[in-house]
Amino acid sequence: MIIIIILACCSALFYRIGGMSKEEARDKLPWVPSFLVRSFTRDLGCTLIIMTWVYFFLPQIDDKRLYFYSAVAMYASLTTYWDRWPGNKGEDNFFMHGLFIGLSLLPIAYGTGLWFELIVRSVVMGIAMGIVCTATSNVDIEEYGRGWIIGGSLLILTSGIF
Repeated sequence: MIIIIILACCSALFYRIGGMSKEEARDKLPWVPSFLVRSFTRDLGCTLIIMTWVYFFLPQIDDKRLYFYSAVAMYASLTTYWDRWPGNKGEDNFFMHGLFIGLSLLPIAYGTGLWFELIVRSVVMGIAMGIVCTATSNVDIEEYGRGWIIGGSLLILTSGIF
């Protein structure tokens, strides 16, 4: 549980750094090197954090390609807010954003059998991200929150509740 909290905080930080402008980062996080202030930091940082945890804390998978497939799917999911989804009128859809980041672990579910846990985590992520982003207009709360949800929701995969 402590590892998940630490990873969730790291995921939140990478997610926020990846969403900042250089000026905003200089004002709010002056210790962050400017070369890290780009969306690539969010996409790659969050993916590496989550996939490292998945590799070490979920049952090992014989077909190692499944880790790669999930990592690619997660990276891709982190790059879109589904604003071109029919009916969104160009507005970001954070419900879909969270859902699909969660679903990026489908190859892992295939390899581990954690289907139900993965689906529950994905739905929880979608709902939680959507609520955070509709409840506030504070970009710090929104982005730290979405990043934290990505890491913190890993608890669902190992909770044993299901």
